[in-house]
Amino acid sequence: MPVNNPKVMMLLLEFHPIFTGHGIYLQQLSHYLKKLGCDVSVLAADFHSLPNHEIVNDLNVYRFQFSHNEKYWELKLAWRVINFLFRNRNCYDILHIHGHLDIYGLLTIFNMLLGKHTISQMVLLGADDPMTLMGTYKFMRMRYKVLALMDRFLCISKVLGESYQRAGLPMGKLTYIPQGVDVERFAPVISKEEKETLKKSLYLADFSEIVIFVGAIVERKGVDWLIDAWCSVQKKRPHAWLMLVGQDVFDGNDVNENQLNSFVDTIRKIISENRLNVYFAGKQLGVNKFFQCADVFVLPSRKEGFGNVILEGMACGLPVVVTYMDGVSLETVVPGKNGYIVNNVSELAHSLTTLLSDKSLSVSMGKAGREMAVETFSMNNIAERYAGVYRDILGESN
Repeated sequence: MPVNNPKVMMLLLEFHPIFTGHGIYLQQLSHYLKKLGCDVSVLAADFHSLPNHEIVNDLNVYRFQFSHNEKYWELKLAWRVINFLFRNRNCYDILHIHGHLDIYGLLTIFNMLLGKHTISQMVLLGADDPMTLMGTYKFMRMRYKVLALMDRFLCISKVLGESYQRAGLPMGKLTYIPQGVDVERFAPVISKEEKETLKKSLYLADFSEIVIFVGAIVERKGVDWLIDAWCSVQKKRPHAWLMLVGQDVFDGNDVNENQLNSFVDTIRKIISENRLNVYFAGKQLGVNKFFQCADVFVLPSRKEGFGNVILEGMACGLPVVVTYMDGVSLETVVPGKNGYIVNNVSELAHSLTTLLSDKSLSVSMGKAGREMAVETFSMNNIAERYAGVYRDILGESN
């Protein structure tokens, strides 16, 4: 197989139609990888009788049955994945695993026996980074002796790489590749008139000032903190609106459906009781248009793997206000230059009020963010780095 055309199977549990930021990002990344000659497909879990195979946005998606409620579910999961990979061994050269499960050591050994390659991608500090895993599971250091047989470990943030280094794993196998953004799709509108026209088309014409949040309306995203802060913001900027763009209704496809809906109900109740200017836009396919209507982007998340929506806000020329998120926000935000990093509700409210009140500051920070997005995080450049890793691995084996 030519090194220039690697066949890559992405393995992750949650993918379309399950709504996850990382799953959406992989769809975008795969599109760019295909343009670079990579043959990309996805292997994901089937939680609720989804098709065994379908094409999602020109991407082949395969699924295996999965349920946490099954007895010995990890062993059954391992068997189903291995069975699929063996039957479809001609469809991939590299298994690119996202996240961590205990069985992935078995997959590594299986791939070695088949002459295939394995990549592990760490995506969330506190969940799948080596130091967290070693503190969570027994004999994890011994297990990493097997996992270390993988061809490469990828980290999307520097703090994940630091965890890998502290764990004493082979540094020669670690590659840092941050998230990327489509800087052509996510771009500022050209003029004030264009922005007003776009707002009218989305029925947002009456919103003179818009702070946008993008993400599922869940506790991990810090929406409760944001609503608390908005009570203070609205007192000083009574005509400003907070626009929440993301899933706000959950069904059987979502784990912990009742708990998720209960959280949204609580948020709606607080908004109603305090008569807050908050607009629920729901889950949107054309989310870039909503960014282009806004004046400030906010993400007060408790934890993120990278927070790709921060890049999308920056690419659209918006100043950004984010929480520290275990250091992840330092990947994208230079405090005072393209936005603010806040540590509590009071700082969150103050930063939002400052940016809404000082238009020249807001515009200058937005321009700085756009420049950083284009120069550092363009999806074209990020995809080339992934493709380079794949080709290096295949080249090393030839």
